Amino acid sequence: AVVSTKSTAAAEAGIEMAQYNVAWLCQEFELRYKIDRCSERYYRASALNGHGPSQSITGNNLYREGRYRDAAIMYGEAAGNGVDEGLFGLGHFSRYGVPVGVVTINSTSYYFGPKPNRTLTWTLWSQCFHMGSDAAVIGCGIPLILEFIQTITLQTITCVIVPAFVAVFSLSFWLSRRV
Repeated sequence: AVVSTKSTAAAEAGIEMAQYNVAWLCQEFELRYKIDRCSERYYRASALNGHGPSQSITGNNLYREGRYRDAAIMYGEAAGNGVDEGLFGLGHFSRYGVPVGVVTINSTSYYFGPKPNRTLTWTLWSQCFHMGSDAAVIGCGIPLILEFIQTITLQTITCVIVPAFVAVFSLSFWLSRRV
């Protein structure tokens, strides 16, 4: 047997932490012995019972299946339970314009439409970063830095290069008319 009978019985009885533990054990055995979908079943059950890390893992599984709306709801639940990966996942949706509609984190609702939303991405990843765990600082800090660099690059192009080009073009046009 992959998992002890007592652990499985507790998981089947709906005990959240037992479901998470059985899911983790299944995940380890799935990798070694190619057991299919054991962990997904118990992570999902644990997620539905409100366990934040399981909600995040279930969100990842749903994302891989292409079920983005369901993944976003799980990420929102995970974020509401203080799991930084939930905020990161939602930030990914806003960054790339994955249209999943309205997702509520605690009592705040966010709209994820079909266009990228840098402000929302920055908000979510900043909240994730400020959670303070090592995973949050690295997982959300690096994308925040990259977003900042990209924003500076776009601002540089629109605020410096484009006006300089217009000025040079105008000057050359003016000089060509004087000759």
